[in-house]
Amino acid sequence: MSFAKSGLVKAHGSSFINSNSFAIASLNKLSGSSSNARTQEPHKINFTEEGNSWRKGETEEWYQQQTKLSTTFKLLEYRKERESPFFHEFIVVDLGNDTVCRFDRRGDVNNRSNVLVGEPIPSEDTAHVIAKSDITFYPEIKRTSDLTLRMHFPQGQDILTILAVCYGIQANKNTQAYSLTRYNCYFFSWMIITATARCTVDWALLAQEEILWNNLVASVINGLSQDPGPGPKKVVAGNLALRNKAETLVPFSFVGSAYLLDTLRKALGETREQIRKSLAELILHSTIDKTMRDLSENSAQKAANHAA
Repeated sequence: MSFAKSGLVKAHGSSFINSNSFAIASLNKLSGSSSNARTQEPHKINFTEEGNSWRKGETEEWYQQQTKLSTTFKLLEYRKERESPFFHEFIVVDLGNDTVCRFDRRGDVNNRSNVLVGEPIPSEDTAHVIAKSDITFYPEIKRTSDLTLRMHFPQGQDILTILAVCYGIQANKNTQAYSLTRYNCYFFSWMIITATARCTVDWALLAQEEILWNNLVASVINGLSQDPGPGPKKVVAGNLALRNKAETLVPFSFVGSAYLLDTLRKALGETREQIRKSLAELILHSTIDKTMRDLSENSAQKAANHAA
């Protein structure tokens, strides 16, 4: 990531663009004169201007044009440019038809002084389809940057997923503007990486498929049954108020963990839909256990009330 001087725009190799002559305008001639006609002009991903929204407007039109060529990718690269001082980062996906699509986030160079003092400035998120036979833009990717991460998607992913990430970023007032230390090209790239990776799994299936669901419940029950508790074993006793006799209390003995766990198993089954929705909202696999424990505690409370 580096600064591009006003009037001399570097669309690639820079994290700042000139708002008066956006990178697209500077690349029109080069893209048009490419040795391979499949290299396109960079597209400004825009969901915020009037007439543009999710699945509506200029970006939707651009996407529909790509569906006639290819929108599926099985390989994603996260790359870091070598140019100091900011080392711009970006995403490249292989569309499988001898073209790649490069996704960048940049800030407006005309507001450079603002961003250096910590103020947010207008951002430009772009998608650029480049032919591998292009002698201008494709070689520049490897010549000026290093591969930081490569992700394979055997089943394939669609660039619509990445556009959805861009929409989420632009729809939020806190993230739609570019800031040097927070909502920059690094943030943009990692949001694409994590969100795309998350789309490859459907943890909610744990609550949909009968066998998977039974295994999940068994795992939770097994974990609870092996929990020794916070202190030594004691004889559990309690008092149960008789119906219509609030002042009369009689002792009762604990009915046993087996009965309670069986009741809990039934309670988990009753909250299956709630668990399915909660799993669908998770981002990281490491949070599944905590989420399930929180939900099981709630179910345990209901089970205990039922057992009483």
